Amino acid sequence: MKKILPFLVAFMGLYEVNAQQTLGLSGSNYSGTHGIFLNPASIADSRFGFYLDLFSAQVGASNNYVKGPIGFSDIEKESFTVKNNGKDKYLNVQGQAQAFSFMVKMSPVHSLALTNRVRYGITANNVSEGLAKIIWDSDNNDYSTFQGIHFNLNMNAYKETGLTYARVIKTTPEYSLKGGITINRVAGITSAHITSKEMSFSSYDQTNEQGETETILDIQKIQLQYAYVQSEAYDNTLDNVGFGTFFGKGLPGKGWGVNLGATFEKLEESTGVSEGKHKLDSLRMVHKKGPKLDLGNGKMTNNYKYRVGFSLMDVGSMRYSGNYVQSYDITRTNTKVSLDSLDGSTDDIAGTLNNALGVTDSEKKTSFSSSLPTAIQLSFDYHIKGKLYVNAVWVQSLKGKYALGMRQPSLLAVTPRLEMRWFEVAVPVGLTGNYKNLTIGTHIKAGILHFGSDNIAGLLGMGKTSGLDVYTGIHIPIFAKNTQSKSKSSKREHSEGVPTRE
Repeated sequence: MKKILPFLVAFMGLYEVNAQQTLGLSGSNYSGTHGIFLNPASIADSRFGFYLDLFSAQVGASNNYVKGPIGFSDIEKESFTVKNNGKDKYLNVQGQAQAFSFMVKMSPVHSLALTNRVRYGITANNVSEGLAKIIWDSDNNDYSTFQGIHFNLNMNAYKETGLTYARVIKTTPEYSLKGGITINRVAGITSAHITSKEMSFSSYDQTNEQGETETILDIQKIQLQYAYVQSEAYDNTLDNVGFGTFFGKGLPGKGWGVNLGATFEKLEESTGVSEGKHKLDSLRMVHKKGPKLDLGNGKMTNNYKYRVGFSLMDVGSMRYSGNYVQSYDITRTNTKVSLDSLDGSTDDIAGTLNNALGVTDSEKKTSFSSSLPTAIQLSFDYHIKGKLYVNAVWVQSLKGKYALGMRQPSLLAVTPRLEMRWFEVAVPVGLTGNYKNLTIGTHIKAGILHFGSDNIAGLLGMGKTSGLDVYTGIHIPIFAKNTQSKSKSSKREHSEGVPTRE
């Protein structure tokens, strides 16, 4: 049984792949393009006239089965503890890298953004505890019978280019309503999945014709769906990188995604808008014949008491097809496989699996779809006083147990923060990893740099932990300039009743 572990891991490691909420950053009024990934409406009346994300990256990992120390020294297996409670297990490793994404404030009531990022991840979802035991402690699982084994393993990496438009839809003396939409062109770099809704098997040793002892896997029933993109598909693309590659040309997967968002703000009484008259304050964010920008010498503060946001994120999928794509959906009963035949097979794991299960060419397909990590997000941001805020966010995945593609883990978090233009500190506290793990993080922004973690204990190796998370980035912010409301655009906004951003 100990040979099953490298076999399963190797399938997901066919490719050399070098997470997704940044809770301390995404809820800020100064999150720039990062706020788009929580809610595309966030930039509608942005504090920035222009925002450029030069580079940012994030990576995180979590699971609900194993806890242990994280460090750079050798760690013994005995240092870890496992959670055997009869429930299904999961493992989630995800990350993203963003470069040269920017947003432009077109006027005080609408903004436009272009985002570029690469997303990657490995997810093991709905893994039966019996299989988790086999993988973790295979030495003690010999000659056992396992019934009702199920699992869903997915590995994905793709390029995403998004165009976002956000606008203030309606404003009264009491509230402001905003909306936003992002259209993403997604290009799949690579993808693989293997999932089984039912598997029953046992193992035993026998002597073969050569007098050698071999381990036999006796499969009573197996339903298996697996697919992958051969490494040659993206190797050829990487060897011929050009301008078109930036937009996904030559990559094996292609598709579209959409994000929709809206926010409602309950305005402060001191916004400068007279009740019933929609009077504008003398200081406004005004743009004449294109954004008139400076480095932020004007005073800019927030004018809402609380803000509620709702978004539907990552609706869409990618389609992989071509000669480098292989997909199978098989069912087998009463099949015996020699585990010794799997030795040294990690370079051609799919071929070995096909041979072991007697898969024929007629069962092969050359295309499959991989869905995006669809989720709903609900946020509540409360202005306590001055520069102090507290944010609550709920993220719920909308993907089924056996859905193919990347998955957004569900979470619930509360984040107090001290918010200023050039300095910010936030401390997210959340139930992450599908509400299974309690985590505490931190986020610091200093000038044009930011750094943070949604799980600081895991990052610093403090005690036993079930995961870690870290993100960082560098950006160039240019704040929208405050000036007197004497332009034609100011008069138009006066008729719309847009409140002051003091």
